[in-house]
Amino acid sequence: MKDLFTNLISKSKLIENKDNNKFLFKHLYDLSEKTNHLQNILEYAKVGLFLTSNTGEVLYINSMYEEMTGLKREDILHRDVRNLVINGEIYKSTAVTTIERRKSITAELFFETTKRLITISTTPIFDDSGELTMVVGSMSDTTELMQMRESFLEVKNSPLNRNLVEKELDECLKDNTCQIIARDIKMLRVLQYASKVSNSNATVLITGETGVGKEELTHFIHGKSSRKNNPLVEVNCVAIPETLIESELFGHEGGAFTGAKSCGHKGFFEQANGGTLFLDEVGELPLLMQSKLLKAIQERKIVRVGGTKAIDIDVRLIAATNQDLKSMVSNKQFRPDLFYRLNVVPITIPPLRERKNDIIPLALHFLSTFNDFYDKNLTFSSACLIQLQEHHWPGNIRELKNLIERACVTCESNILTEDMLFESQIVENDIQNNEWKSNLSEILEKTEYNFIREYYDHYKSVRKAAEALGMDRSTFNRKKLAYEKKYKSHI
Repeated sequence: MKDLFTNLISKSKLIENKDNNKFLFKHLYDLSEKTNHLQNILEYAKVGLFLTSNTGEVLYINSMYEEMTGLKREDILHRDVRNLVINGEIYKSTAVTTIERRKSITAELFFETTKRLITISTTPIFDDSGELTMVVGSMSDTTELMQMRESFLEVKNSPLNRNLVEKELDECLKDNTCQIIARDIKMLRVLQYASKVSNSNATVLITGETGVGKEELTHFIHGKSSRKNNPLVEVNCVAIPETLIESELFGHEGGAFTGAKSCGHKGFFEQANGGTLFLDEVGELPLLMQSKLLKAIQERKIVRVGGTKAIDIDVRLIAATNQDLKSMVSNKQFRPDLFYRLNVVPITIPPLRERKNDIIPLALHFLSTFNDFYDKNLTFSSACLIQLQEHHWPGNIRELKNLIERACVTCESNILTEDMLFESQIVENDIQNNEWKSNLSEILEKTEYNFIREYYDHYKSVRKAAEALGMDRSTFNRKKLAYEKKYKSHI
């Protein structure tokens, strides 16, 4: 670079002698000085830098490049990077891939000469006409991150029996049949507490954001309890239509209602007899159903829909919610007596962003799982691991798992970079936007309003319109009156 401008200055002196053009000489001299300053900055940068032509000729490398790779300038300058690969001087060239694909590339290369793992990013440079002119590359030493990653991989098959903070934690987490992945002290303390209460029959209320692992903790508690050889019945309260909740929970006698089985049906309480009943999204239960659930918990008896005989039940109840039940009690959306019945042993699972030490072990576990499932051999780049640590994870473990599976399906190389992993986050980031959420709620509400109005206009009867929509008559009428009041329009 310096030689190039020396030649230019030499030529400018000829011009000065011939045309007396001192301005041109001064301009080129100043440009040379600035270039020398720039060269010093590049030379002593803490990252490796290199430059190739659009054909792959090495035009420039700095001192850090030499230190990281063990390659010397005199050995590689003005040589084609393809020949460096062919001769075995470098294992792979991201510059070649960038020239061929005309897009930025990030990869990891291990240099035997220095025993270092280097993350290399190459970027194409185009002129105003869109022609590729050169490729700029940067390198960072990620050897320590590689060693950390390998240490995680070595212990991935026994994630809860390693380097625990106290022997007590190690003891309470052994025989972990559901294989919860946990390294962070916050999550380990949750598991320690859950282990202590697992052998009691006390009702447990698990709270936490969506996707933090409430279902997995339920499996953990059941698996360590004296009921572990009996059924664990899982119920998602929000997935059951309001008209069917009672018969699904308590069962029904034959012919109790239209569509009921003639032989009758055992409800979830009877199916879980002797074991554990897990009520997920318990905050979604209608108030009427809450009172019936409370009675069943208090009396330890249930009566099937359409029946008269009380049936004794021996069930350990675990409930879970991502809602603030205390606030719902204050707003009269949840019965206080049921809340206190459920809140005997409260356990809150912290969000993933508050348990940073769990992120990489979970990511490696999911990647290993999906590698096996999709018959791939992917690994994370070190830059990707850093991004995983820094991400906010509003969707918690569920978001992490889905993100990795999606990347496994779409990734074309053997290394998952941060761009590959997070390129599909655009839509999910939009969903996190409060204004978008508000708009979505409004759209759904207006859609429901239009359905209720149209069905009532057609049937001219609350009962018939409710039946046609598959809604409870009282629910239909309540929503109808509420929408009439809100939209000031008679339905």
